[in-house]
Amino acid sequence: MGMRIGLGQDLVPFNDRVKLAGIVLIHPYFWGETLIGGEVVADVKERNILEKLWWVMNPSLSGLDDPLVNPGTYPNLSKLGCGRVLVFVAEKDLLRDRGWYYYEAVGKSGWKG
Repeated sequence: MGMRIGLGQDLVPFNDRVKLAGIVLIHPYFWGETLIGGEVVADVKERNILEKLWWVMNPSLSGLDDPLVNPGTYPNLSKLGCGRVLVFVAEKDLLRDRGWYYYEAVGKSGWKG
């Protein structure tokens, strides 16, 4: 939703443009082709389950680096349509490093928030 607003896409037809103050990501479910951080040493069965779930949720993905799965790869990340981003990750969550990766990618993208 934040990206759609930043790119000027209407979320509600025939309505004034939506203004988004910020986004909050609580334990974001991101992944990617290249393993990072704790993903490398994680149980192979657990990694396989996480990867397969993405294909179940969206069978039309272009791969695990699709921006829906790995938003850090999105070329327009700097156009995120809000002024604030808050990312929560859990200490023992396998996806923790992906949350940090997203946070860092937004910061490096040139986003003005």
